[in-house]
Amino acid sequence: MAAASTTPSTGEAYTEQIQQAIARCDGFSSSFQLIRKAIALTLSSKCMNEQLQRLISTDPGLTARVLKTANSALYGVSRQVRTLSMAITLIGHAELRKILQRLFVADLFRWFSHRQQAPDQLVKVSLAAGAAAHRIARDAVIGDPEEQMIAGLLHNAGVMFLWRDFPEEYEKSRHLARMMSTREAQEAVFGVTSAVVSKWLLHDWGFPSSFVTAVEHWPNPFQPTFDHALVRHLRGDAKITTLP
Repeated sequence: MAAASTTPSTGEAYTEQIQQAIARCDGFSSSFQLIRKAIALTLSSKCMNEQLQRLISTDPGLTARVLKTANSALYGVSRQVRTLSMAITLIGHAELRKILQRLFVADLFRWFSHRQQAPDQLVKVSLAAGAAAHRIARDAVIGDPEEQMIAGLLHNAGVMFLWRDFPEEYEKSRHLARMMSTREAQEAVFGVTSAVVSKWLLHDWGFPSSFVTAVEHWPNPFQPTFDHALVRHLRGDAKITTLP
């Protein structure tokens, strides 16, 4: 009997390449890396205001962006926020994390277009899902509108990553998707779906587990053993848009 082949399939080989590409992500700005660290810090129960201030203040550009956002009408502060210390004290860690997540997403979209301009359709899908998520959460009083918006913006991060780092293979999967489901086409080419790639990305970037779960499971949120409100909400938001 012939020995079983140990050569990985095309899909398995790409799965390993994708994980390696995520691990060595290049082209990030220094502020992007700082934002990642600051977001992770705000999630710690032991985080002190002084720690956040010291970290963020090492980047004047990021400091200015945080102060500008903290002074916007969105946060409704009664007096001008002039320092990071004041911003952190007034708005708290949870609100600061939302500001940082907004800045993270803005930098992320620039990073996705680092090598070449991202297709308009991919960007529009993300923006539309983010806007729909915020509006539905606000009008239906379901969860935190800001959290829902960030999840909507990031729901197809895996698609954008595959397009950016594996453009030829991504186009091949789109062609195959004319003859089978998108999930089957992506698994045939990459050995994994873009939703799982989104999960890997957000986990690597230090996002809360609720976001990681949402971006992985939104294509199939009604599994009998699975219950996650953010996932079901994100599914509804994404269905409003047209996925590439």
